[in-house]
Amino acid sequence: MENNKVITGIFINSEKKEISVINLENNIRAVCPLIHCDKPLEFRLDGHVLFLDKDSLVYNKEKKYHFRIYELQFAGNGLILGKIKGGDYINVSKSIDWVTERVTFYQQ
Repeated sequence: MENNKVITGIFINSEKKEISVINLENNIRAVCPLIHCDKPLEFRLDGHVLFLDKDSLVYNKEKKYHFRIYELQFAGNGLILGKIKGGDYINVSKSIDWVTERVTFYQQ
């Protein structure tokens, strides 16, 4: 990871139906508690990374709260961070308004 110890990301909280800017430690261990997972999945999203729990991709009765971005549906929470070619995570450069315009919340 990059030398920055704290980076800025955008957190998608599907249970509270909120999108917020957060600061977190620059390591995978800081991502997992936010999205409730052991090992997060990474999806490329307009030059950024959307972190999800691996169970976000399949129907899961235990996860009642969902969100949709670009017509893709996911269960649980998400986190958007920047990522550079070397694989390091960096501050997100997308605005909270950019994310809010593209996310829809719903409940199963």
